[in-house]
Amino acid sequence: FFTISGSATKTIRVTKIEIIGTATTAAVQNIVVYKRSTLDSAGTPITSIPHDSADAAATAVVSVYVANPASLGTSVGQIASHKLFLSTVTTQPSLITMLFGDRASKAIVLRGVNESLCLNYSTGTNAGNAISISVEFIEE
Repeated sequence: FFTISGSATKTIRVTKIEIIGTATTAAVQNIVVYKRSTLDSAGTPITSIPHDSADAAATAVVSVYVANPASLGTSVGQIASHKLFLSTVTTQPSLITMLFGDRASKAIVLRGVNESLCLNYSTGTNAGNAISISVEFIEE
């Protein structure tokens, strides 16, 4: 339901992903993070906003899906798996924060336009899912 794809001209380092959401009925949704060596099909690119207005426009492509992709790219492997509590709109939802490269660890590196980091549901969606995602990345 979400991807960030690499760049033809820069190396992309994903440093942070946050996910929060609600559903019509409270539920737990399994979220899986995959790295892929080929891209998922379709998806709607969204505009990445730099933290510094003097920075050039991003070359990485961030895309969201309102439905599952027609086909998934080739999986390199699973990076992480989390359980996200989806509350109703009247209760506080849980927040998942994934940090990469902030300790003695490495950020997720995307090299070239075919590599991507993808968020997937491991099972079907819940009625009335409304998921918000924030991603931070560095272009070198």
